[in-house]
Amino acid sequence: MSCSNNQQRVKIAKQTLSNSTDSVSFKLTEFSFPNTSIRAIEVVNDSTVWFAGSNGFWGYTQDNGANWHTQQFTIDSIIPEFRSISVTKSGAIFLVSIVEPAAIFKSSDMGEHWDMVYTDTNTNAFFDAIDFWDTQNGILLGDAINGCFHVALTTDGGDSWKRVACENLPVALSGENPYAASNTNISTSDSNAWFGTGGTNQSRVFHTSNYGKSWQVNSTPIVAGKKMTGIYSVHFTDNQTGLVAGGNWEEVTDTTSTFAITHDGGGSWMKISNSIGFISCIQFLPNSQTEIFALRGRARGGNSVMAYSPDSGTTWQTFPNSNYLAIQFASPKKAWVSGNEKIARVDFK
Repeated sequence: MSCSNNQQRVKIAKQTLSNSTDSVSFKLTEFSFPNTSIRAIEVVNDSTVWFAGSNGFWGYTQDNGANWHTQQFTIDSIIPEFRSISVTKSGAIFLVSIVEPAAIFKSSDMGEHWDMVYTDTNTNAFFDAIDFWDTQNGILLGDAINGCFHVALTTDGGDSWKRVACENLPVALSGENPYAASNTNISTSDSNAWFGTGGTNQSRVFHTSNYGKSWQVNSTPIVAGKKMTGIYSVHFTDNQTGLVAGGNWEEVTDTTSTFAITHDGGGSWMKISNSIGFISCIQFLPNSQTEIFALRGRARGGNSVMAYSPDSGTTWQTFPNSNYLAIQFASPKKAWVSGNEKIARVDFK
C-alpha cells in the first residue's frame, strides 16, 4: 500500500545558547518547526538526524541543520500522529503512527515513497515504539489489550511483521502500559531488548535475550500507582548496565523514585536519589557507563530542565530546558534534542 505525503516548507530559525558548569559545557543551536510536537528523533551520524512528530510531520537534515527536508504525511486524508521513528544502517526509515491508524510506515528511498507494512485495526490499539537490532531484525511495542502487550517482530528488514503470541509474554497488570514520550521506551543490545511500563499497579521492565521470541519481567522501584506514573525511558549501554527513568508526568517536580540503575541486565534495580523530578528521556553518553544526560520535559509544558551526571546519577548539573522531550547522541561531543515545535543541536565543548 502506498501512502501520499504533501510538501510543506518550514522556515528555520536559529538561536544559540551557551551553558557551562565545572563539569560540562555546551552550545545549543535551535531550529523551529511550527505546528508539530517532536518526540522522536533518530541520529544517524554527526551531521544527519531524522525526526517524526505530531500532525504527520517528518523530516531530516544531512548537513548539521543548515538545510532541512520536511513533509507532512497523509494517508486517505488522515493525518497520522507519529511518536516513534527508526532508521536502519541499510537506509530504511520507519515511522510509527500511534492510533487511527496504529501502523508502521516504511520508506527505502529517503521518504519519496511510503508503504504501510503493518497495522492493527482494533479501535483500542496504540503503538508506542519501534527499534531495530540490525538491518533485518526489529521490534514494535504497543499497549496491552486484555492483558496482552502488542509486541511484533520482523526478520526481513521490516517488510513483514508477526505478532508475538500472548502466551510468550508475561501478562500485563491492570492499568499497566508503556509511554510514548521520547522514543526511548525500548533499548536493544546484541540479541537483548528491554521495555518499561508504568501505571496504576507497578513499574516493570520486560526483557528478552533471544530477539523477542520469549520474555521475562522484573519489578523496579520507579514510582507507580497513578495513570501517568512509571517508566518513560530505558537505556542500556551494554548487556548488563542499564537505566530506567520516569516518575509522575502530572507532577514533574516530584523527585520520588524517578530513576534506577541495573548492573545485571535488568534482573534487579537500584533506586538512585536525584533532584531532577520527572524524567522524559535518559541516555548514557556514548562509550560511557557512568556519564548520563536526562531531560525533564513534557508536551503539555511546565517546569523543565536538562541535567548531566558524571557519576551514574550521584551528582547532577542542571540547565534550562524549555521543554525538550527527547535526546539522542551522535558522539560524545554531539547530541540532538527535540520538543514542541523545535529541534536543537547540542555541541559539547
